[in-house]
Amino acid sequence: MIFGILAITSISVASEPTNQSETSPQQSDTSVRIFTAKKKQALENYIDRHLLEYNIPGVAVGIVESGKAVYEKGFGISNEKGTLVSPKTSFEIGSVTKTFTAIAIMQLWEEGKIDIDKAVIDYIPWFQSKNKTNSDRILIKHLLTHKSGFSRIVGNRNMENEDHSIDAVKNSIAELPNFELVSEPGEKFEYSNINFQLLGYILELLEHDSYESIIEKRIFQKLGMNNSFIKSKPKTVIDKSQGFIFWFGNPKPTKISEGRVDVGAGLIYSSVEDLNLYLADIISSNGKLLSTKAKNIMFMPEKTSENFYYAYG
Repeated sequence: MIFGILAITSISVASEPTNQSETSPQQSDTSVRIFTAKKKQALENYIDRHLLEYNIPGVAVGIVESGKAVYEKGFGISNEKGTLVSPKTSFEIGSVTKTFTAIAIMQLWEEGKIDIDKAVIDYIPWFQSKNKTNSDRILIKHLLTHKSGFSRIVGNRNMENEDHSIDAVKNSIAELPNFELVSEPGEKFEYSNINFQLLGYILELLEHDSYESIIEKRIFQKLGMNNSFIKSKPKTVIDKSQGFIFWFGNPKPTKISEGRVDVGAGLIYSSVEDLNLYLADIISSNGKLLSTKAKNIMFMPEKTSENFYYAYG
């Protein structure tokens, strides 16, 4: 099962490809179409061919053009029962969850509830790594850009942790005094889930609410994302995809057991229909989630010491 989101497209992947459920979202008012009928046919031919070639069970594809959804379609199957993928099929979107966390942080920034240039210890006073002097200098924006100094290994150490309690994230953060930073804060990019575990926990502290409820209220409800939910707090959806892993080249149904630790880093389920709404709002000049000023800060890539650029999320 694969999922991805691009600048003008949102794609989620759930073995046979089929021509099936397709919706026709409201067309853009623009007179010059980029996503033409010819490109649509070329895209569908490409997807059909590659689902067969790589033995992928299913995929859902959405395209946003000029701020509006212009294409939503499912291909293949979403589970071992053979249910066809549709634009409403919910997939686990993995680390795209981090963009939701970053947006919620920037909403609090706009409301004056958080300063992204302040240190993490200003919000979690007991937070520290093995070298407290170093970790005291980690700023909120360092977490947002994966420049805290924590390693990928530290971030992944609890991926299979089955703690479903409300304190799961806090418990993971409480283990950090056992680990050293691998670089100075703000100096080097290293992708690590611990950064967004910390941000998710800070959201909970500032809002006096669970991460699940915060994202539901601040993003899902605002945009009408009715097929979206967080794995640790599932809701009844008609069409939820099943996970697959490849075993000797063949997709096999699987169920990943994980608790709440990565709730702010990778546990959101969403559909292409919903993600088109999300993407359209993000690129809109008058979106519901963030002001243009906040989006300019969030999406401005920062340069790291190794000439690598990364924005918030």
